Amino acid sequence: MSQCSGNEKIKHNIKKNGTPSKITKRRRCLSSPEEASKITKKLSSDMMDIDDTVMDKLSELLDSKLSIHFQVLKNIECKLENVMEVNKQLTKEVAELKEQNKEVKRNVEFLMRRSKAKNIIFRGFSEIKEGENMTKLIQEMCKKSFGIENVLIDRVYTIGPDRTSILVEMIKTSDVQHILKNGKNLKNTGIWVHRDLILKDRIRRKKLLEMKRRILEIDKEARVLVRNDYFLYQNKRFSWEEGSGFTAANEEDMVLINGYLTPEKRNEEQKNVK
Repeated sequence: MSQCSGNEKIKHNIKKNGTPSKITKRRRCLSSPEEASKITKKLSSDMMDIDDTVMDKLSELLDSKLSIHFQVLKNIECKLENVMEVNKQLTKEVAELKEQNKEVKRNVEFLMRRSKAKNIIFRGFSEIKEGENMTKLIQEMCKKSFGIENVLIDRVYTIGPDRTSILVEMIKTSDVQHILKNGKNLKNTGIWVHRDLILKDRIRRKKLLEMKRRILEIDKEARVLVRNDYFLYQNKRFSWEEGSGFTAANEEDMVLINGYLTPEKRNEEQKNVK
């Protein structure tokens, strides 16, 4: 069949062109399958060598980059450790400074209290006129109300804008104690007397007196004794400090005064039980 087909094609070409066409033969491959296989293998080997070389180069480049980044990170870590150490030292120094500041404040308060130890304040006068002899006024009051003849006074001057209060710097501590102990002798005169306190102590005393007033408004028969930095109620001791408010020895004691606090204040004070 294939031979007939070939002859027919020749005849067709002769008929069409008048001459037989040249028949091209298929060129035979110069290499055998074995040689082709070898070439393929060699090419594969060369490609693998190229791949290995490229990978080696990439690996070297990557190692170089990683080494640089590692060194940078190490430097950052060293600097961070230094910063943390400095911060730790600064924190320690700040804590020491705060403690020193507290100590300085305590010392200043102690000195201020000491300087005011012989001072007392009389309040409730009618407006004191300019040039009025206040020393004579206080001496007469001390003689009449406290039985002190010729009380020794260092200085005396008005305080406050309304000129109704007089600060007296006494010479003898015993006179100060006697007057404060017998302050009730001024009852019904409209005048009262108290110590000359530093600001911190004045705020504390104001809070203690406010609590005493609240208790007496509700329980007129209650006995509340206010001292310099605390008050006694039902034989329990209560104090007040700025930042912590009212405190007591325990939670049960705080219950006694919780009823005299506003709801907001009650929640605040309940957090401050010692």
